[in-house]
Amino acid sequence: MDTRFTEIDPSAVQSGFPKFYDQQGRFFEILHTDSSETGSSGRNQPIGFVGVRPLEAGCELEAFIFKRYRNALTKGIVLATLDLPNTLGYKRCVMKTSLKTVIKLLNSMRKYGIIPVSLDHHSHVFVREFE
Repeated sequence: MDTRFTEIDPSAVQSGFPKFYDQQGRFFEILHTDSSETGSSGRNQPIGFVGVRPLEAGCELEAFIFKRYRNALTKGIVLATLDLPNTLGYKRCVMKTSLKTVIKLLNSMRKYGIIPVSLDHHSHVFVREFE
């Protein structure tokens, strides 16, 4: 299994997902290859996209997973997505969500440095610091 990120044109995000768009953000398609399904030359399957927006003290990470892949996420895909800001040079990342399944997932990831910090207008806020 392999998860990669390909930067996409922000205007594509702006036209297709305007609520997800931010003019300061960088956007990446999440591509996943599972060679066990298709042999050694597995194909890249787009499973969603991720936005990284600069903040004063780091960045904000937001992900959108296409509906058909939401129940098929692996630990590897989740960790790769959570590591993306570090590969872009950020030392701190903030994540907000009001989705119960995502809250449960992020609460279970303390050993990976995901720390719940507050509740902000019905959204749970999590922070991850990179070394």
